[in-house]
Parts: sequence; C-alpha cells; structure tokens
Amino acid sequence: MGYMLIIDNENKNIEIHSDLCDVVFDKKEDLNINTKLEFIPFNFYEEIEEYLQTVEGYEVVDCEVCKPKENQEELDEDYDDFYEEFDDDEEVDSTRCDII
Repeated sequence: MGYMLIIDNENKNIEIHSDLCDVVFDKKEDLNINTKLEFIPFNFYEEIEEYLQTVEGYEVVDCEVCKPKENQEELDEDYDDFYEEFDDDEEVDSTRCDII
C-alpha cells in the first residue's frame, strides 16, 4: 500500500520497507527501547528515490523480507487501487464534523 523508511541517524543507515512489512511493526514495537529510529512514510517508490537524492552519507538497504524495490510496481498499484475506492467528487462541507 505504501512504503516506510526506517532511518538510524546514529549508524547512518536507511532501510526501505513496505509499510505493511513485519519488520516495520517489530521495530515500532521496539521503539521504546531504541528511540533513535525515525520512521518516514511514503506513498510511491518514486518519492523515496527523490528523498534519497537529498540525503548523503547514509547506507541504503532494501528489506530482504518485503523486497520493496523488487515489488515496487505491485506496491504502487495497490496504493492507487486503494485510494481509487474513495469518491473524489464527494462534496466536502467544511463546517461538518465527520467524527461520530
């Protein structure tokens, strides 16, 4: 559906994952132990490539479990399909609260 970068600024490495990867969930559970990790979500792999061009000195690793680079087309398509289900033409009333 999307992607998640896990950035370890202390060790200067960036891991690329699918946002539904088990590794992401495991590392988020360990976040209270290792508070040095940063999680950045992305919708498309192209956005990750653009972001990585702005970062220097980091080792970038694709997850061996979810293989985001290898599965890029499928993950991007899944994201598109998911959001196509929402009606863009739905009228939005800024005075209405949708929280029930």
